[in-house]
Amino acid sequence: MFGEYSNIAVRGIASVVPKKNIENLDCVSDELSSHKINKQMRLTGIERRRILSGEQTASDLATLAASDLIEELEWSKDSIKVIVYITQSPDLEIPSTALLIQKRLGIGKNCLAFDVNLGCSGYTAGIQIVSGLIHQTGGRALLLTSDGRKDIKRKRAADYLLFGHAGTATAIEVEEGNRLCYRHQSDGSRFRTIFREHGKATEMDGTAVFAFTINDVAESIEQTMQYFSLEENLIDYYVFHQGQRMIIDNLADVCGIPLSKMLYSLQDYGNTSSSSVPLSICKEEEKLKKKSQVKLYLCGYGVGLSWGSVILDMSTSHILKIRESSYHYHD
Repeated sequence: MFGEYSNIAVRGIASVVPKKNIENLDCVSDELSSHKINKQMRLTGIERRRILSGEQTASDLATLAASDLIEELEWSKDSIKVIVYITQSPDLEIPSTALLIQKRLGIGKNCLAFDVNLGCSGYTAGIQIVSGLIHQTGGRALLLTSDGRKDIKRKRAADYLLFGHAGTATAIEVEEGNRLCYRHQSDGSRFRTIFREHGKATEMDGTAVFAFTINDVAESIEQTMQYFSLEENLIDYYVFHQGQRMIIDNLADVCGIPLSKMLYSLQDYGNTSSSSVPLSICKEEEKLKKKSQVKLYLCGYGVGLSWGSVILDMSTSHILKIRESSYHYHD
């Protein structure tokens, strides 16, 4: 599905990570030898991760990011008409955690708030969802992302070396003359490539994931560039989901993208699911702020299977540094 909007502006991005830092080299155990960990780190590029501690939840991180961004932009809370929260780690089964975040932020009743259960493709899909909700009605919106639960089980011990926790907030509003292009695809016939049954461990077919990204995702990127008549030199930076370094670099090679234009966060934060794209933008905020405005190619891919791209221009003035916090909201 291809589409575009002529009046959507991304105003700013904020990211928050837990204070607890885990060095992968410190994770030696009976199941994980130092040799195995070093091999995994060479493959994934992930050296350390931030992990929730105490009572802190994924939604705490997203709420803090949203609060920081509202303050940065000096937005009136009454002007926010939509909150979309991308998560696979909700606080409750019902209602949507977005409603708890609405309450914490003090946003009034004239606001649509709901969760979307998507993983690594969630950020780009979320931008499309929010844009579709406000492009005709106007108003301002928050796209929030976060994932992370301390009780999530993994099928393989080595999978613990991959995943980190983070929360992000992206401010989006209507403004004429801002072009935002997108393409999204889904393939439910391959849902067992990455899945988790209730109460059981997450299962992932690593070989199938690699094949999916190098074939389906790479093809989609090339087709998207062609469809919107975009030349590689028109893009300032590419920000792909941070699954693992080998996959990102192979995607860049297949698509003819210079590695100097790729933004990364996985070395210090791991795979942060739907937060990985905006987190990477915030991690590289000093680099991005060398220009007042940048054209970004964003790409998410993963559980579903689902994958998608968003191409946008944005001002760099409200890309915030990553903040650390151990704060927990008591609802």
